[in-house]
Order: sequence, then structure tokens, then C-alpha cells
Amino acid sequence: MKHQGRTLFFLLAIILVIGGFLLFKFRQEKPQINSSLRGKPTPTPIGDLTHYSNREFGFSLAYPAEWNLPKEIKITPPQQHFYQIILNPGGVQYFIDIYRQMMPLPLANFVRDYFTEASWSEEQKINEQNVVKFFLPKSGLEPSGSAGIAFTKGNDVLVISTAILKGEKEEILNDKILNQIAESFVWLK
Repeated sequence: MKHQGRTLFFLLAIILVIGGFLLFKFRQEKPQINSSLRGKPTPTPIGDLTHYSNREFGFSLAYPAEWNLPKEIKITPPQQHFYQIILNPGGVQYFIDIYRQMMPLPLANFVRDYFTEASWSEEQKINEQNVVKFFLPKSGLEPSGSAGIAFTKGNDVLVISTAILKGEKEEILNDKILNQIAESFVWLK
């Protein structure tokens, strides 16, 4: 009888470890893309920058013309964000995710509640817009993580973020490309 109890405990422990590992792995991956968005907006070149406007969600931004054109996707439930744009400069991905809130929260509360792994956040102003800049550390042998900047308008929260980058928090938060995209971002009227 004692032997069966130990065996059961051992099997349960193995199942919990495997389940924990799979849950950790699943939470680290970006959501799967289920369908393409119909009718992509067309970027228009402006000097060395390409100006991108999205009328469906009412925003505009600019990025260097040599970057790959944005890939837009609509994400189906159960993902909490339902729209994503991926910019791919030099093989490094930058994400623009749009979240729709049923009842709008203050932006700092949304960032704290949604990005629970954020180790640092700060309210700032970019082009007279209140934003929250935050850092998500990733564990590993070398320091790494991703940075994001959240904007809000009505029920929509738009987050511009980096892929996971190697480096210290300050270096990642001051990523030149992330800040360039954020500084060009405006909500359309």
C-alpha cells in the first residue's frame, strides 16, 4: 500500500512538472495567426519614411522605407488582443498590438494588469500623448527582454513592442527603432 502511494505521488509530480513546463512554453510564444485581414491599408512613401495609416483602428505611423512592408493579421479568440501588425526591419520583429477593452481602465492599470511580468513601467508623454513605457525581462544566461510603449484612445489600447532582445533593461528600453516608431505614432481624428 505504501509503495502504491509513492508511485502515485511520483507520477503526479512528473505530470505537474511537465504541465508547468508546457504552460511556461505556451505563455512565452506569440499567439498563432489564424486568418489574414481583408483590405490592407496602403503605405505611401514620404521622403525616407513610409507613412502607414490604418483607418479601421484610426492611427498612423511612419517607418523607414527599406523595412519590409507591415504584415497585418486579425487574431481570433481566445487571444485577448485581436489585431496585430508586424514590422520587420533587418529581420528583427516589432509588434503593434491592439487590445479592445470592454470597460476602459486607466492606461497604467491596463499595462499592470495585462503585462503582469513587467518589472518596470513609467508614465511618459510622447508627442503630447500620455503613454506607459514598460519592460518585460526574460530569464536566461544573458540579460534580455522586450520593451513596450502603450497608447490609449477610448476602448482601444495600442502597444508597440520589441521582440525579445539581448541587453540590459536600459539598452532595450532605449531601442532606437522602438522609439522612432512610437514618436511617429498618432491617433487619427
